[in-house]
Amino acid sequence: MKLLIAAVVLLSALPLAADEAGSPTTASWIRQARIAGVELDPSMTDRQIEAKLSDLLKQNVSVVEADSNLSYYLDEEEFERELALIRRVSVTAHRLGLRIVWYVPVLEVLSPNALKGRRSVFKDHPDAVQIGLNGKPNVFYGNKVHVHWVERDTESAWISMYSPLAEALVERIKRVAATGVDGLWLDVPLFNDIATDWSDLSPAAAAKFKSDTGLSAPKVVDWNDPAWRRWISWRYEEIVNFVQRIARAAKSGGHDIAIIVENSTIDHNASTMLGLEGSRLKADAEIIQAWEIDVLSDQTGMVGAHPDDWISMIGMAKFAKAASGTKPSWMFTYGRAPGDGELVMAEAIATGNHPYETKTPKMASSIGVKYRQRTFAWVKDQERRLFESASAAKVAIYYSPESRDYVDKAQGIGLYATTKAKDRFWWSDRPNDSLNARTYLADYRGIIKWVAQNHVPFDIVVRPDLEELKRYNLVLAPSLAAISDRDAGLLDEYVATGGNLLVTGPAPAMLDELGNERSAPALKFLGRKRQWHVSGPTAVLTKPEGALVHAPELLGKSYLAFQSSGADAAIRELVARYSPSRILTDASPSIHMELRTAGNETLLHLVNPERLWNKQASRNRKVAISLRMPPDVQTIGVQVTSPASTPKETGPVPFEVQGDRVSFNVSVGAYAMVVISSEQRR
Repeated sequence: MKLLIAAVVLLSALPLAADEAGSPTTASWIRQARIAGVELDPSMTDRQIEAKLSDLLKQNVSVVEADSNLSYYLDEEEFERELALIRRVSVTAHRLGLRIVWYVPVLEVLSPNALKGRRSVFKDHPDAVQIGLNGKPNVFYGNKVHVHWVERDTESAWISMYSPLAEALVERIKRVAATGVDGLWLDVPLFNDIATDWSDLSPAAAAKFKSDTGLSAPKVVDWNDPAWRRWISWRYEEIVNFVQRIARAAKSGGHDIAIIVENSTIDHNASTMLGLEGSRLKADAEIIQAWEIDVLSDQTGMVGAHPDDWISMIGMAKFAKAASGTKPSWMFTYGRAPGDGELVMAEAIATGNHPYETKTPKMASSIGVKYRQRTFAWVKDQERRLFESASAAKVAIYYSPESRDYVDKAQGIGLYATTKAKDRFWWSDRPNDSLNARTYLADYRGIIKWVAQNHVPFDIVVRPDLEELKRYNLVLAPSLAAISDRDAGLLDEYVATGGNLLVTGPAPAMLDELGNERSAPALKFLGRKRQWHVSGPTAVLTKPEGALVHAPELLGKSYLAFQSSGADAAIRELVARYSPSRILTDASPSIHMELRTAGNETLLHLVNPERLWNKQASRNRKVAISLRMPPDVQTIGVQVTSPASTPKETGPVPFEVQGDRVSFNVSVGAYAMVVISSEQRR
């Protein structure tokens, strides 16, 4: 987590849309975001502030994050100085025609020099902090590995949402909202686990749990205990409620203000421990999410990644877009150098996320001025294609947060596959944290690995409605152990109306959304299923209903960890039967392809990360592609474009049309976007 306090200054390069006084989800300044960071301080003059913002504007930045001091334990006089800074920055920015979103800490408060006798939150308010399951306060001090934002001798105290200090925070946020800013960026609202696991079990939190559920707060980790499992779900609800309470408070003075929430848990198992589940905000039209996808190492970025680590990056980028629903989604594109940073940015923009360019692990930094200027110039030029396009995928992978919780049970993070014991800057040195050591996440990302390596366009779906499901010919639901009656009903209706569904794992839908055992599976179609063993028969499609196929094996995990030929064959046959890929190619399995549409254009993104793990790989790969086009259109042109802007990666491409297929060859460095133009057949 990169917990810095900042203002976000939005520099709108295009005229403001007429509806920008309305819902922030339709505001063009959010939908055109190209994000970077800068540090500001109350001691700076207006001229210094303007100079810093002007420099970023020259780098084609449209969203500037400016670090401030709001994360510190401030008295009233110090807080007023911060408000004065916000007002001065707002005036300067508005004079330049810019937008402002101020970055606000939600639950962490830093007390500098606390170990040297200075005042601190924990000294002054010992009853206000989160308490872990072991009874320890959620307080730690600087100089910990991966905690670069807390300086030596500084105290980091994580405040309980049920304390008076949390109420004081909400009141201060209301005062920030009244300064004239256009929005608030809420920093990772969660139950931190750096000092102690499984917060918050302070007396006030336990009393709130008892009041809400009628159950006593748990005292030990026991996944067989219904009260423990209810507490896991309740914590998610409480985080969402707190974020929404802040949003209401910010808007209570009549301010039309955007709310942006930073999410660092993405799709991995840290969600269970930290209580922040981003998909629970999917349906809230008033809240935009900024997804902080950490890289492998604070020191080397994604250099040293193995193929399965990059599969995780693909999955997280696609999950970020899926969990944002129809709203814009912003994504950190961390890197240490252009070589890895441009690949992370490529995954972000190929999947429809707005890039926040920065050098890991800091937020207010950059891989390089020229790099940012070049890549953001290209993103600005291509923003309609990147951010107004729609996925053309007909295969979806169903992500189940409940199955993640009650199958993996927070026993290891699963952020990436590769752990390292001798690199203190690496994301984890514990083998148990590896993706390969997990069950749900390994099965889920193993399915992602198969479709990505076989160049099958796909989406992630999480908490979908029926209309979203109906976009797909085939839905793959790995390790679908836990599901609510409502969501099971949606999947049943999807199959009943012609959709095709694969579920894997030994006991699908036998747990409800709280992990309680059922006497029969919630999916009624499982009663009429065709079981699909990797060595056995396949399902048979019957009309008008679709097919529900159950594979008792963990096909995804078998493919992820062992490259199982049986799992490969089973998934291949299923996809070929129900939703064959539109793409035929000789491309390496390591090249990730995304297929999208925008008006009369079909957009094929190609991301080539192989040099991260294979230094002998060619810098440019020649790739032959044959793409099946809709039968009612005629291809009239093919061109390739890339932020690299080299002759090999930019310009018109010769193509051939045979029947409903268009064929062409392209050269791909790190990333390229192929634009296929078409017109209606006459």
